[in-house]
Amino acid sequence: MLGPVTGSLPTTQTSAVSSATNLRAQLARYEAELASWENCPSCKTTEGKAKIAEIAGKIGDIKQRMEAAELSKQDAGRVRPNQNEAPNSLNDSATTVDSASPANGVGSLMNVYA
Repeated sequence: MLGPVTGSLPTTQTSAVSSATNLRAQLARYEAELASWENCPSCKTTEGKAKIAEIAGKIGDIKQRMEAAELSKQDAGRVRPNQNEAPNSLNDSATTVDSASPANGVGSLMNVYA
């Protein structure tokens, strides 16, 4: 007996969605931690400054990963021309026909784009 058919996203889309969700969650957590460190009295100490710089670096890394993921998603959504397709205009691949050639008679040329 066959089981029920369930709809779901392909694995690559599922992992991309969960990855983006994880990055947003990490970003929110680090931003909250950074705000906490910036507003505490120890933010002026060398250890506090080092911790703030560390957290700010992590936030920067996450933002870069999110931007890279967004760019790759946009790039994947673009339509790429197929190299095997016919050119868009006659000038793209047309060759010059010599008017003095014997192939210049009626019915000697075929419109391959028709």
